[in-house]
Formats: sequence, structure tokens, C-alpha cells
Amino acid sequence: MSDNWRESELRDLFIRKFYGQTDYDDKKVKEVAEKVGMTIWALYKIIDGTTYLKPELIPALFNATGDIDFINWYVDRCHGLKLIRIPLKTELNGSIADEIIKVGSEHGDLCQNYLNAMADGRIDEREKEQLLKDIQKQEFTLVKMREEIKNL
Repeated sequence: MSDNWRESELRDLFIRKFYGQTDYDDKKVKEVAEKVGMTIWALYKIIDGTTYLKPELIPALFNATGDIDFINWYVDRCHGLKLIRIPLKTELNGSIADEIIKVGSEHGDLCQNYLNAMADGRIDEREKEQLLKDIQKQEFTLVKMREEIKNL
């Protein structure tokens, strides 16, 4: 990989991506600069080749533009580098998402019941029974959620 990130091929890539009919598309450059987290002028310096393009900006440019050419340009210069597609995480179906919310709610109830029971510094038999019921209820919900996730 070249240490000089001002290569003419990179400049050509930027021109293809950001040049309009007669000049740079300022609106597009501004939009990408904002998404990348830099000023429009900093991005113009990279585009014009007066500033080096830091390799860590390549993924940000891809994310900002959705244009794989930025990644491909970088990979072409990294001998031995291989990109592989990783599968996206499985989306939670409604029942699992509902179970997660239920577990969180039940956990909050359990914590609140414990705090209420300990307000006087001790737990009586009625409070103990209620806490054990709350714990059992939460255990059941967690087991159900675990099984649903295993079956994805």
C-alpha cells in the first residue's frame, strides 16, 4: 500500500463521485462531510489532494455515501487484505422483543419490591413470599426467551 494517499487514482475517484456538470457538487460534498464528521473545507482538501486521506476515513466515506468504490480503492492497495461479508444479526421477532421488555419490567418490579421490603431493615414472611414469586416469574420469562432465541 502506498504511503502517499494523494494518488491520482484517488483524485479521479473523488472527481467521479463529487463532480457535477461543470464543478464540484457543493451540496453533495457538504452532506458527506457532515456524515463523516468534518468540515466541507477539510473534505475539499482531501478531494483536491492537498491533504492526505487517512485510511480510517475510508469506512466513514463508505458509510456516508454507500458507495463501495471507496472500499474497493483501498482494498486494491492492501496486498493480502481480504474482505468478507458477515451475515447481519437476525432480527428479533415480535415475541422475543416483547419478552425482553417483559424481563426488564419484571426485573424492575423485583428490585422495587426488594427495596420496599427492606425499607424497615428486614424482610417478613409475606415480603419473602412475594420476592420469591417475583424471582420465579422472572426465571420463567428468561427461560422462555432463551428457548425462543435458540430456535432462531
